[in-house]
Amino acid sequence: MPMRFYLFMGMMTGISFISASQADDRPAASAAARKADKKSPAGAAAPAKIDDALRSYPSLPGAVCAIPERLMKNAPFDVARIYAPVPHGENAAPLYLDALYEFVPNEMESCISPEESAIRGPAARERVERTSKVQFAATPEASPDERAAIVAEYEMAFEKLASAQHRKRCVFETGIGIDARLPHALAARQVVRLLDLRVDAHVREGAIAAALDDVDMALRLSRDLRPRGSLIPQLISVALDSTILTSLVPTILGAPRLEVAQCDRLLDMISRHEREGGDVLVEGFRMEYLLLREMLYRIENEEDDMPDFPDTTEVADEELADLTPQDFADELDALNRFFRPLVNPDKRTIREWDELLSEQQPLAESMKLLGKLLPTVSQFIEAACRDRTRLGATRCLVALRRWQCQRGTELPQDLLTVCKAAGMKSVPIDEYSESGEPLRSTMIDGEFVIYSVARDKNDDQAQFDWDFGKYNGDWIFRLPAAPKP
Repeated sequence: MPMRFYLFMGMMTGISFISASQADDRPAASAAARKADKKSPAGAAAPAKIDDALRSYPSLPGAVCAIPERLMKNAPFDVARIYAPVPHGENAAPLYLDALYEFVPNEMESCISPEESAIRGPAARERVERTSKVQFAATPEASPDERAAIVAEYEMAFEKLASAQHRKRCVFETGIGIDARLPHALAARQVVRLLDLRVDAHVREGAIAAALDDVDMALRLSRDLRPRGSLIPQLISVALDSTILTSLVPTILGAPRLEVAQCDRLLDMISRHEREGGDVLVEGFRMEYLLLREMLYRIENEEDDMPDFPDTTEVADEELADLTPQDFADELDALNRFFRPLVNPDKRTIREWDELLSEQQPLAESMKLLGKLLPTVSQFIEAACRDRTRLGATRCLVALRRWQCQRGTELPQDLLTVCKAAGMKSVPIDEYSESGEPLRSTMIDGEFVIYSVARDKNDDQAQFDWDFGKYNGDWIFRLPAAPKP
């Protein structure tokens, strides 16, 4: 078939179907040489996939068992360290895959053995079909008892998740390429939806300790998607954080008999999540970089197996025919220089990220092929910035609720007073502020509220709500309605 390359633009619609790979640094001498090299056994080795006949289950389809040498060379970070194998007995990922099958058997079927699927599949599918008849949190017709009954159907699945989380490390080994399948990341969303229901049921029963266990499980699941994760798992992790912090945690904060010690435990869990969750930007950009290297390699070597996607930008054959070996070398050099400051840890505020991207823009414009994907970088940065701000603000809300548990209706002097009373050394940073300033607070109609200056960076004293970028204003955080005594 004619060589035609499609630049996949999935991130422009919110989620990028991107995974990890990398290309050789040496440009081929000519189009004829490229074709000959591709047909030759001496050509660059492809990533070694696990043969289905030798595959160990549970595992992700197309998982790569050996990284070719070309993946290790001349990258702006240590690829070998990132891809260091995790001993099977220490890795939580296989246990996760087994557990996730219980929640979404159709989507996860490729991750377990055919024999296991034949045994477990009918009951799992019947359970999903039965429980899906009740639309979860969005359906007012579903009574608390009906929701609790749904959650009870998954008790064994939750036990399997808890078993997976007894292992300290987790790396999901995936395929390499934009067509890598990542059903585990999508399945995680269903787990958190069910945990949302289970937290609500626990709080109604007064079982706050069990509700806190569920929040801890949800946070651990979120951060376990991140190591060696492409932009899809990183963005899904951010989305899971949003659900946890805007639904599960407020349900607990609204519990009538919440205690100081329970607030302390919740603060510890969120702080650990921030500390152990790594940097979604660095991890995601590393995988994005490797994907683009692989794309460049396939174009240069006229690979025929590029997957077609419905939402793409096509680069015509005529454009590719005009590219010289030096063009490919220049493209790779620009790619390296563009990503170098992105793939190495250096925590920045949103303003610093904006400045960096402005400085890097000439490099993006110099790329003849890959530059068309780079505008997605700003969207990923925005998602990560919101996640950091929400995590810090939620810690402030928990500290405020703790204050209320101790002091009743006594109003605090300011947010720093609230945070220090909860054992926090300082007020968390507002990621949207000009120079890393702390989150702010004010009184509105007798209510103590916490806020970020948000995208416009103007302090509006929480008088105007930005509504997630729709308007100029502040990002406002409030405790749930005052619990009834």
